[in-house]
Amino acid sequence: MFHRFSPTRFARDESGAITVDWVVLTAAMVGLGIGATLTVSGGMADLSQDISDEMTTNALLFETDFSASRLTNGGFEDSTRNSAVGWGGVDIEILAAGVYIPGAGSSMVAELDGWIVGETTVLQQGFTVDGPTSTVVSFTAALRSAVAVPNETDGLLVEVIDRDGNALAQMPVIPNSRNFEEYRMPVRFAEAGEYALRMTEIGTNDTLGAIVDDVVIK
Repeated sequence: MFHRFSPTRFARDESGAITVDWVVLTAAMVGLGIGATLTVSGGMADLSQDISDEMTTNALLFETDFSASRLTNGGFEDSTRNSAVGWGGVDIEILAAGVYIPGAGSSMVAELDGWIVGETTVLQQGFTVDGPTSTVVSFTAALRSAVAVPNETDGLLVEVIDRDGNALAQMPVIPNSRNFEEYRMPVRFAEAGEYALRMTEIGTNDTLGAIVDDVVIK
């Protein structure tokens, strides 16, 4: 049946209103997304460029000669069975590498699971930074022969901490080789001050764990 057009009825007719609302809301969301992207894109680009510049210009991040270190006795040669010059900590155990891995030689190394069952081994040493800088913590680690491989639990947590105990950088290490392998952890110091390197035992606390050597902070 033909109905005469009524302006009043047309104005009150809600058919298609949901579709119209959805189009408007979607357009608004797209507009907000574009606006947010334009707002932060400049800062993201600047930050990305800063990171790129640091990685490409800071030779310390690619340094392979770690003969000069902020740490004392990083090779543990000036040590006895349960103490090491420069280092403090809890349940310290330091012996020749060959004690832990037959044929590994007489160089002194530290085990990050010391003499006492149930005691968490910690090795820590303080050092000074003169100003803002980026550098690398370098060390070698291996798994002693008495720990079965594959190893998924025994290792150490390496941290650089500030004077309040806040971690500036940290890296868990779970060795799976009887050969000493090198590990590196980048760290950024925002200001001069007193800091510390801390290595903490992780895994099964049974006096058998990972061993470390040649600890250096350039």
